[in-house]
Amino acid sequence: MLKHLNIINQSILHAFICVCIDLGIIPDAWKKATVYLIPKPKPFFVSLTNTRPITLLETPRKAFISLLNKRLNAMIKQYNVLRGHQFVALPGNSTFEPLRIINKILQDANKSNNELWLLSQDLGKAYDRVNIFMLEKAMNPYEVIIGIDQGEVILPLLWCIYYDPLLCEVESRKLGYTISAPSISLNNNPCDDSNQVEEDSLTISSIAFIDDTQWLAPDKSNLESILKIADSFYRLTDIQVNKEKSSLLLRKKRFDKSKLRPHNPIQLDFGFDTITITPTSPFESTRILGVYFDE
Repeated sequence: MLKHLNIINQSILHAFICVCIDLGIIPDAWKKATVYLIPKPKPFFVSLTNTRPITLLETPRKAFISLLNKRLNAMIKQYNVLRGHQFVALPGNSTFEPLRIINKILQDANKSNNELWLLSQDLGKAYDRVNIFMLEKAMNPYEVIIGIDQGEVILPLLWCIYYDPLLCEVESRKLGYTISAPSISLNNNPCDDSNQVEEDSLTISSIAFIDDTQWLAPDKSNLESILKIADSFYRLTDIQVNKEKSSLLLRKKRFDKSKLRPHNPIQLDFGFDTITITPTSPFESTRILGVYFDE
């Protein structure tokens, strides 16, 4: 709609947005929105949980927030503010990076015959349950003036900032799956057998794309340690996790590939709760970010 404004109205809108930035305030009308319920592809049964609420916002406000979003994105990417493995919001990021990392880890586990636990968790209405107080703490000293609305232009970036402390904390504990590869040195002669091959290693505990998180671990106890930290963060920030809807891709060390059998149900400690989960069968695939993977 804004693209069809004439030159005079474009100048007025530009001046108005500049005033909002200089004063640090926005009109009260921009703080109001209309919530529209879109039905899910299932029977309604007079239950709001079977709908997807979408917030309709003022178009000039969306243009204003889009401007702030681009400026914040540039600074956050330039100074590497977000350190967790979150692949969304920032320029140049897409599902390609997390999918490639997951595929590489699965290939490494198969090649090295390593055990791998990959848990896909399900967050319920992640954006709707964002705790504004915790978001303010995560974004300090940037002042959050408005809430986080479903459909907001800056919403993915705010979620990354909100979720990044959890990913960084888990990473700092040195938990996760470790992948190793020979280091590359320009000084080594590949024809000289006397050279000792050094290896570089990288430990990856999580792969996140907005609210779609994959936890990776080399064994059950390692995964439970990750989930304990995650659950404490979810309780602190009031994030709803559908623990029973989690899916587990489990690859155990194999000594005879001809004897592959479906996995038995597993009791898994997910923070303060214990869930019963049946890992994906070796003959089936699990869907991650629209792509199917198997062990």
